[in-house]
Amino acid sequence: MISKSGSGLVLFAAALVLSSPAGAQERPGQRFTVSAASLPAPYATPGVDNHSTVIARPKGALPQVPRGFAIRPYVTGLTHPRFMALAPNGDVFLTEAAADKVTRIHDGKASTFADGFSTPSGIAFHDGALYVGDLKAVWRLAYKNGASQAGVRNPESELTLSRRATRHEQNNSRKPVYKKETKGRTRRIGERINQGETR
Repeated sequence: MISKSGSGLVLFAAALVLSSPAGAQERPGQRFTVSAASLPAPYATPGVDNHSTVIARPKGALPQVPRGFAIRPYVTGLTHPRFMALAPNGDVFLTEAAADKVTRIHDGKASTFADGFSTPSGIAFHDGALYVGDLKAVWRLAYKNGASQAGVRNPESELTLSRRATRHEQNNSRKPVYKKETKGRTRRIGERINQGETR
């Protein structure tokens, strides 16, 4: 989502995630190739748990872009934004997981479109409605093009108790996906942990 000088870039992150020192040397356009043969054999090296550190964006710090492009913040102050969907009129809708709401961005200004969710994640427009996946269900929100508030909300499909996750469990994303080629809907359900067996 990079544009030429003058129009800028849409930024939805309220914080900058700093990677490792090696990652800090990366530049736009660089390519890295890792082959299986170059990797150590399984269990030949000790396990390492490296986490990124999230800090407030330093004043004036911006992502690097290719020469001839410019970048600027478009919307700031969001609370754990997750997924975005583009409305027919160009409005941007996104889920704010930690705020339990769906936000509408119109002309560079953010406002609450719908709230009262349980860690909303996936979001999609389909057949004149907005679908939002949270920990409890995939919700269908009535939508009219250009609307600033959600219409009637109904659970299109509720998650069974065995598939529900709590706010503190990992991989709790729910993402509705609509495919034109199959004329159907799929729902991606994240597992409760990163590794190991789950039921």
